[in-house]
Amino acid sequence: MEVNEPGRAETSAQPFYKIDARGDGVYRISEPLGVGVNLILGGERALLIDTGYGLRDIRPAIRQVTGLPLVVINSHVHTDHTGCNSAFETVYVPGGEMPKLFDGSLDREREQLFQSLRQSRPHLRQFMVEKENWETPAGGTTYLPLPERFDLGGRTLELEIIGGHTPESTIVVDPASRTAFVADGIGTQVWLFLHPTGTVQEYSARLRRFSGRTDVDLLQLSHKTEPLPFSFAAYYADFVLRARIEKSVVWPNNRFEETVYRYTEPESPYGAVSLFYCVSNLG
Repeated sequence: MEVNEPGRAETSAQPFYKIDARGDGVYRISEPLGVGVNLILGGERALLIDTGYGLRDIRPAIRQVTGLPLVVINSHVHTDHTGCNSAFETVYVPGGEMPKLFDGSLDREREQLFQSLRQSRPHLRQFMVEKENWETPAGGTTYLPLPERFDLGGRTLELEIIGGHTPESTIVVDPASRTAFVADGIGTQVWLFLHPTGTVQEYSARLRRFSGRTDVDLLQLSHKTEPLPFSFAAYYADFVLRARIEKSVVWPNNRFEETVYRYTEPESPYGAVSLFYCVSNLG
């Protein structure tokens, strides 16, 4: 088995997935369409945060890292975070977002996203293929609501709803590595998929509460390989409150019925920072 150590160039774990060992029992498994999932090893169990687009079976990549019993969760219910769910017997998801797993919207969402990406990022077209078939659990996948924490055996992970990106987007805090795995809930470009409910004021308040933690140094995003410093959470809590229609532009590459606006501050301590939102999000 060859797994990338920190500071080494990535090597394909198999044709579709790459594995990057981050130290402290943390591994990032990424796919060429630009999304990464995170695997955290405890003494008795391992936790997989999200399952990617699911165009290829992710289990062989996981088995290259660990044979521990696996706990699988979704940080939120979007097509690029739930695609391989059917490979697992049990998946924990944000309870309020669970209906989306069964209404057929995830397949439609993936195709709409791929149509957009084929135009905006043509170099990725080769990877936008049909999902392969793989062996699934005999009884199908059971979905359960996310608890407040997971004990992996000598390693306890705490879960916290951050909202914003989706109504119940959830962060996984790992004190052992002093890392918060924030998926799409925090980042330099956050989409607020909250219409017709939810406001930037509510999102900012959750960011502010989260930024008061003392057990986190790094924020690991799903679509950004390198983590952000924890200080970004407090910065973004203020940033989202500065979004105004008159300071924003209409986002032309829109897949949604509602008009989407983009508010950007091109210069910040963290580089260019943006927020994608609709009018109802302004409260």
